[in-house]
Amino acid sequence: MATSYLDAIDIIQSLAVQNSTNFAADGLSIPVKEAVGRVCKDNYYSLFSTPSADTSAMDGYAVNSESTRGASISSPVILCVKGTMAAGDAPLELSSGWEDGFLLCTEIMTGAQFPASTSDMQFDACVRIEDTTPVCGRTSTKYVQIVKPVCKNQNRRFAGTDFRKKDLIIPAGSAIRPHHVMAFASLGINEVAVYQRPRIAVLSTGSELIDLGSHEKDNHIHDSNGPYISAVLQEMGADVTNLGIIKDDYVEFENLMLELCDASYDVIITTGAVSKGKYDFIRRVIEAIGAKVLFHKVAIRPGHPVLFATLPSRNKKEGDGSVLPGLQSTAFFGLPGNPLAAASCFRFLVIPYLRSLHRQLPEKALPARLDTMVTKIKRPEGPYASSQTTLKPSYLHVFWHGKLRFGLDGIKVHISSDQGSGKVRPLLASNCWISVPQGKGSLDGDEVIDTFPLYPDSLGSYITEEVNNLP
Repeated sequence: MATSYLDAIDIIQSLAVQNSTNFAADGLSIPVKEAVGRVCKDNYYSLFSTPSADTSAMDGYAVNSESTRGASISSPVILCVKGTMAAGDAPLELSSGWEDGFLLCTEIMTGAQFPASTSDMQFDACVRIEDTTPVCGRTSTKYVQIVKPVCKNQNRRFAGTDFRKKDLIIPAGSAIRPHHVMAFASLGINEVAVYQRPRIAVLSTGSELIDLGSHEKDNHIHDSNGPYISAVLQEMGADVTNLGIIKDDYVEFENLMLELCDASYDVIITTGAVSKGKYDFIRRVIEAIGAKVLFHKVAIRPGHPVLFATLPSRNKKEGDGSVLPGLQSTAFFGLPGNPLAAASCFRFLVIPYLRSLHRQLPEKALPARLDTMVTKIKRPEGPYASSQTTLKPSYLHVFWHGKLRFGLDGIKVHISSDQGSGKVRPLLASNCWISVPQGKGSLDGDEVIDTFPLYPDSLGSYITEEVNNLP
């Protein structure tokens, strides 16, 4: 009997949490400039407020706003310019009162601190350069005139209006993105603690497969699963080894798996050879070398034959050099060979495992309203949907690819018409996955359903990263 999708996720996440204890202990600190794509191990907070003092938002003149109250074209206010403040300069200490019959102001640049006043009249605003006019005089002293009042706090950035001390920058378990690097840099943080990159081996099985660059022969096809899965994992920050293709040979595959058990991989992913055919030998091989199969066949479409197991870690040894019996630590995913089935199983089974391994919370779906213009969905056995109602077997959890559209009428999703599991081209016109749970047999036009990006962050950052409070 097939495992339900929700039960499969529970099994996967339980193992990931178990393995995350040792995985988390192996974290390291790296330079911020090298941290993009890595998963943050700790919560990071601002150590101080920014800006640290009130600063100017414009190039102009720091003034006391009250002194400009009556300014007009017919009766301009003339100010005597005393000193210049640039960003990074220590603040000048001036009187905002009168000098030689004129009120004082200070030339101030964007980002500079406001001058300190020795009188009761504080420098509390900045008037832009373009809102002033130089006054020509016979002395070397500079004067400017203002023809309209300046509001209190005009063009003034207050201390702590960007970051306040102890503001959260990034929660533990979040992927570090370029905007996090900007925040770290602005706060002077030059190193961050991150999880180790998970070491992942990717292997495609099938005598019909040939490598990229090879000339296609009759009855042979290029391997697309290995390059696709490896590319997504690399973008996620994993340490990926693409082992290429192995032919349908039981002994050769068994020998390779024994080698991989010695190689300390965190995860091994294969595609193909997990169904019921003559050459579908993966389960037999891994059980022969001591694997523990946690599930084989899940009530999903596409990807029903998917397999999940743990492999023995033969490199974990006693003090006398003997192998520790029964120690299981490497996660093994046997994905189906059809490209769309492999892609959906990778997206909704492997990636949840990796998120849990990094102590991240499960991904949140983006609800979208089903486009009423649903066309017939094609599968190898033919269409099974009408133009207004989309049908699916109620006993399966189905993953379809489709197209999200963000408009004035909200977020809508169109289900791609061609869902053949052996096809690649339809994915090029898609930007999301649609998740329809077990127990639901039909979708009516205009219904709200759950969507996910084709792979994490492929639609920007609408995935909410939250702190995981796992111990």
